[in-house]
Amino acid sequence: MTSILKVDSIQTAAGKPIVNATGSVLQVVMGTLTSQFTQSATNSSNDTGLSATITPSSTSSKIYITTAASVVLSSTQDAIFYLVRNNSNIVPMNMYTSTGYVSASQNFVFLDSPSTTSAVTYKVMCEKDAGELFFNYQNEQNSTAHMVLMEIAG
Repeated sequence: MTSILKVDSIQTAAGKPIVNATGSVLQVVMGTLTSQFTQSATNSSNDTGLSATITPSSTSSKIYITTAASVVLSSTQDAIFYLVRNNSNIVPMNMYTSTGYVSASQNFVFLDSPSTTSAVTYKVMCEKDAGELFFNYQNEQNSTAHMVLMEIAG
């Protein structure tokens, strides 16, 4: 026996459509970087090449952002990574090493409220004070850095 259920809509107890209920994931976008970015210049902010663009469906939507990339710092140095929304720094993350060639993971996890229905581009930028910085470090194996954007209904 086969059953078929046809409805016009499903709503929460508060009367909101389930599809757009607060906290629902409305869309997911992923950006990747397969090449290595090397920064030799000091005290200047540079684009690492890791980015993704999402167009929120509502001004009340939140954007949940996660990034993952391998990083190598070549000498004693301070490095700062910035999560950037449309060319404005929204979250800084500091990385410091007192020894040479330290390998680490660079990860952001952030919930943003862009309050727009226009396209929003998120990217990772970096700045350092000495040595070299390798973002999405490539050794014998190819590496891929990721940025995932999820629109969450507000």
